[in-house]
Amino acid sequence: MSLLQPTGNLLRVAYLLSGQIEALSDRIAEAIAAYEHVLKLQPRPWAANLALARLYLSQGNTDKASTYAQQALAIQPSNTEGQNLLIRAAIASGNLPRAQTELAALQKAYPGSVGVLKLTALVQLASKQRDAAHATYDRILQMAPNDFEALSAIVQLDLASGHAKEATARIDAHMKTAPPTVELLVLAARVRGAAGDLAGAETLLRKAIDTDADRLQAYNMLGQIYARQGRLDDAKAQYLDVLKRDPKSISAGTMVAMVLEQQGKVPEAEKEYQRVLSVESNAAVAANNLAWLYVSSNRMLDEALQLAQTALQQLPDEPNIHDTLGWIYYRKNMAAQAIPHLERSARTSPFDPVFRYHLGMALVQTGDWNKAREELRRAFSLRPTFEGAAEARKALEMIGA
Repeated sequence: MSLLQPTGNLLRVAYLLSGQIEALSDRIAEAIAAYEHVLKLQPRPWAANLALARLYLSQGNTDKASTYAQQALAIQPSNTEGQNLLIRAAIASGNLPRAQTELAALQKAYPGSVGVLKLTALVQLASKQRDAAHATYDRILQMAPNDFEALSAIVQLDLASGHAKEATARIDAHMKTAPPTVELLVLAARVRGAAGDLAGAETLLRKAIDTDADRLQAYNMLGQIYARQGRLDDAKAQYLDVLKRDPKSISAGTMVAMVLEQQGKVPEAEKEYQRVLSVESNAAVAANNLAWLYVSSNRMLDEALQLAQTALQQLPDEPNIHDTLGWIYYRKNMAAQAIPHLERSARTSPFDPVFRYHLGMALVQTGDWNKAREELRRAFSLRPTFEGAAEARKALEMIGA
């Protein structure tokens, strides 16, 4: 047989690998298409079913996530990843009875395992048993001290219940032994900020940016701290001094541009973002922010699209970048392409009214007025005054509020 004519098995492996590559690059539609090819080629495609369940759950499509998880379990009934995805899909869809039923079977088969305890905590949170969830996450951390999902959840519970001191003590103790990842530094900064220690939060965020200059969340939080303290001029001067010593510093140049943007000096901010990108064309934060400046004024949309796509390749999980890309597609009257990105942003940051507003407007564009009405109303319930509120009101009036 010619090497140019791959066997069915080779094709299956190729499509499976392609799906993995596309998923890692956050090209969800392409990844789904590749995995669906595997379904056609493999008699018992449990791995592809699991991958599809994972992808659809990440996109908020709980029905399809559940369907593919069930298909994987039909092939491998004891597959714990399939059971995990099925329970998470049930929780996300609000089907708590099903989640509890499926969880009970896992608890019987794997009592006390970390994975089962995480699902238990999620079910407890969905049942509004916050104290029980807190105790479960505490137990997980005793078993797996570096489990970031459990650590993040428990400090968020502490902060939500007004126990900032406890959250601070926990995160400080954790940072003495755990590697200082960007995720951990940002979480620690959030805890410090909530406890009123803005100086401590600033130090942690600076360290996060030094660790990885392409993490949008750290920049945003640091900019918010400077704004709260009325220190924008001081911050700009500090970063300009860094640039004098190192003109190729991506983090310093990006922060200068962000401060200029917050000061309302948009043309100057654009020039600085452009300068940063001339030094490093893949600088994700600068690419996203420049794309946003373009689309927010509804101009240079083709260039904005390229910039946002560049940013997304570097930071595939960042909700702000998904929002930027989705809003560009909306402005280009490409709502079908916009909605998956906007849905992901709204799902990842459900309390951001602007994300809800953007999703609602894209749904209006598709004619799905019922869902559009729901999203726009939710935006106003989160905060009556947000950027775009006037346009949102007009849309609600048009579709019938």
